[in-house]
Amino acid sequence: MLMRFSQEAKETEVTLHDDDPDAVEAIIRHLYNFKLEPPPCEESHKEVRFYCNVVVASDKYALPGLAEEAALHLTSKLVNVEAPADVIVLLRIIVEEYGDYESLQICALGQLKSRLKELASAPDLMVLVTLQPQLFEQIVGDAVRFRDLQRINRYSCHFCHKVILDTGTANPMCCRNKTGLQGFAYLTKES
Repeated sequence: MLMRFSQEAKETEVTLHDDDPDAVEAIIRHLYNFKLEPPPCEESHKEVRFYCNVVVASDKYALPGLAEEAALHLTSKLVNVEAPADVIVLLRIIVEEYGDYESLQICALGQLKSRLKELASAPDLMVLVTLQPQLFEQIVGDAVRFRDLQRINRYSCHFCHKVILDTGTANPMCCRNKTGLQGFAYLTKES
């Protein structure tokens, strides 16, 4: 709180040394119910940094709604980048420069997981996962969970349309009628 006798109270300007000016402007615009928009720029990395800075500043000033909105815009931005090498460059910005912010890490990891097959062709993917071991652990963890999935039969009742998973017997009964094989389902094995 500014005291009326303090230096800041006498000045008409307060300097926020640690905050990105565009992010502070976004916060002020948010407080006045304006839409979150990045400053005009042609380069994807500047827009990604803007959204990351808004998340950081929103976290600092306790504005979780704005932080969530900025993370959604960031995700949308990443989804619309097509070249795998460009996606890797943007993901490196997020994980290396903003590694302390969980919501940004979740955003980067989500993009990496959902586009892994596509991003595997980018030579910098290996650099990214070696520099960020937590990403590598998450990817390997998902692969291990997928490998442990057990394939079972899935049946559907012709009368009530109830879906029944394999009970160990061929063609389980439902509504006193035999069911038809519908396909396969995957369950995790119990340890």
